[in-house]
Amino acid sequence: MKIRDHSCIESGYLRECLPPAQDRNETKYTPIPSQPLSGYYYPQTGKIGSDDSDVTLGDWGVSSWADNHLTTLIQPVGLRAPEVLIKAPWDASTDVWNLGAVVYEVFRGRRLFQGKDPQNNKYNLKNHLAEIVEVLGPFPRTLLDKGDPAIVAEHFDEKGMVKGVAPPKGPDFCSEEWFPRLSDAERELSAGFIRTMMTIDPAKRPSPEDLTGHPWFGD
Repeated sequence: MKIRDHSCIESGYLRECLPPAQDRNETKYTPIPSQPLSGYYYPQTGKIGSDDSDVTLGDWGVSSWADNHLTTLIQPVGLRAPEVLIKAPWDASTDVWNLGAVVYEVFRGRRLFQGKDPQNNKYNLKNHLAEIVEVLGPFPRTLLDKGDPAIVAEHFDEKGMVKGVAPPKGPDFCSEEWFPRLSDAERELSAGFIRTMMTIDPAKRPSPEDLTGHPWFGD
């Protein structure tokens, strides 16, 4: 959230927690201590309304330009697109994959793919890939051929399935377990919408403009 009125911080936080004096000529700088500002954003009484704040996008720590890659490893690890996981070339279509993952996360309050090893509860690339295959099917050869040869050879067989990992035979993606509290029609529509965005082959993912015509937005 982006606050519109900064007077609460100016009259509260900055008076109680004066920043240290800075000297540009010092060889060693004095850092400003980290301080939660939640108590200073808004008055402590009353409700917060739309007149007080705006929704804003933040946390751009691993962002990059599609035509000027600052890094090859983008996106939060649990939300990484298949092409990023196998170190294949990526473009702006990775954002469409992220959108599908975030829509599900907002709905359920948990991530669609965890990528954790059940033995030690730590992230494991092979488990992440296996979870993707379980829900969305095998990786197409056209994408695997563009990935890092070592990663592809270690993790995939000729059919695009993950080697050595038998994905659990869980419920169908369009089921109550995945989409609770929805009607059959709503589950089918929601699962289809997310599957459309999270197409494994980036070349076949819809554009943001294409997505606006999806019937999920209809009602």
